[in-house]
Amino acid sequence: MPAPPNPPAPPTAPDPLKTVKEINAEGGSFFYNGKKISVKKATKIIESKDYTKIVVNQTGDSDGFMKITGSR
Repeated sequence: MPAPPNPPAPPTAPDPLKTVKEINAEGGSFFYNGKKISVKKATKIIESKDYTKIVVNQTGDSDGFMKITGSR
């Protein structure tokens, strides 16, 4: 009996900087350690890799958000 095929590889994670731009264009919100922040601050945090986790809810409108958990 032949071995079962390997499962498909998981999808690659989206580019966080691209996602920031998309959420901003949609009018969404950004949070860092629970506090609302600007798109400029979110971009700086991501560029500096000062985070441990990013949660995105991209709805296509202003209800979307990005929650960033800091590494400190």
